[in-house]
Amino acid sequence: MQSQEQLNVALMGVDPSGRRILSRALEQLSPGQLVWVDQTRAELAIVDLDSESGRRQWSAKAPEGLPVIALTAHNVKLANAVCLVKPIEGSELRRAIAALAPRIQARRRSLRIEQRTTQYRSAKREVTSLLQQQPYAVTRHAAERSAQRVAKHPVKAVNKHSPVRSAQETMLGESLPAAQRYDPRQYVQSLLQGAVDESAARNLPIIVRGFGGDVVVFDQGRRVYKRLPEAQLRQLCAQPIDTGLVAFLYARDATIDTEKLRVQSEPTEALLWRLALRCSAGRLPQGTSLERPLSLARWPNLTRLTPTPHAVQLAALWYNEPISLRATSALLEIPIADIFSFYSGCLQLGLIRTHRRTAPQARTAGGKAGAKPYLQRLLGYLQRLKGVT
Repeated sequence: MQSQEQLNVALMGVDPSGRRILSRALEQLSPGQLVWVDQTRAELAIVDLDSESGRRQWSAKAPEGLPVIALTAHNVKLANAVCLVKPIEGSELRRAIAALAPRIQARRRSLRIEQRTTQYRSAKREVTSLLQQQPYAVTRHAAERSAQRVAKHPVKAVNKHSPVRSAQETMLGESLPAAQRYDPRQYVQSLLQGAVDESAARNLPIIVRGFGGDVVVFDQGRRVYKRLPEAQLRQLCAQPIDTGLVAFLYARDATIDTEKLRVQSEPTEALLWRLALRCSAGRLPQGTSLERPLSLARWPNLTRLTPTPHAVQLAALWYNEPISLRATSALLEIPIADIFSFYSGCLQLGLIRTHRRTAPQARTAGGKAGAKPYLQRLLGYLQRLKGVT
């Protein structure tokens, strides 16, 4: 247990003298951090099983998932508690709390989620439904891997001057301030997307001029070559752009050698993702609902895209279940700037699907509800092909 964290403890069936003994022992464990609370807000319960009131409270009122230290006169084995034989010593109590530390952290997280969703019934329904389903295990494991990766290899902020109130702000209010929203149509990300769409529709390379250097979109919008430094492109993302100063020049194949540009080009998807992260700067696109459930149409290629904090965690959650941004914030407890940045990038690549408020339906590994996984379908195809030959 970390000494700087407040420990909320509930006592069940402990008499006043026992309370004083426990108070002295726990104060030595975490000075000034001990708070006596009722069972509904407790992170740890200490129960005197030799007391009738203690046994009654534990069996009738103890919340599910509450870590318990049981005090008894005889050594007994309990499935859901750590048993200590009276009289207890401070060292024994410290070892018992250390053994229950993972469960205390899980209980603390559960209380925070409940607190965050109490005032938003829709988010509470989503979070409760998701926690009851098996796909959440995938998200939980991804959360652990993501947290470990961020701890070992911190991801630098895309924009240090984010309009979000705090880079570590994790709580969504009733509504977002105007400073936490932006209009993508006024930024360079939308301008480049227009060039990509035109290149795909006309099957022609397009030169975009007006950035201080040419940007060439070719190969039906799948590749892009830019003749300007990355720092200059980053500055263009920091503020709205005047589209009247930018011209699209439709170049036919005879006027530009795209094969020479291909060597120094990059996938359009990677550049659009990077621009969306920089333009959003931790903000949410205008018109995006905090309450409407969303999901990912497909898993983003995170190995080729600019990494963002908690990307694996968010992708695992949104790919498995439709869930709203508010419920995402309550469930994962990560900075909302990271959620909004990841959402903006996925929205720019067309990966976001919105849903009506219906009962969540588990998705299979194939990505569609009720669909067979890809490997299973491939195996069936090979078996059929073998039968034909």
